[in-house]
Amino acid sequence: MFINARKFYVESVRSSYYDFIEHRTSNNWGENQLLRKGVIASSSLFH
Repeated sequence: MFINARKFYVESVRSSYYDFIEHRTSNNWGENQLLRKGVIASSSLFH
């Protein structure tokens, strides 16, 4: 069970969070992209 939880964390949560951080530092703004990536990262953490 814990192996699957770690796999889920690495594949889903961490990658979503890194996408959010990368977008935040890229200064590419518009169309609520930062908000969308932030929501995806936080919902991945929640589940």
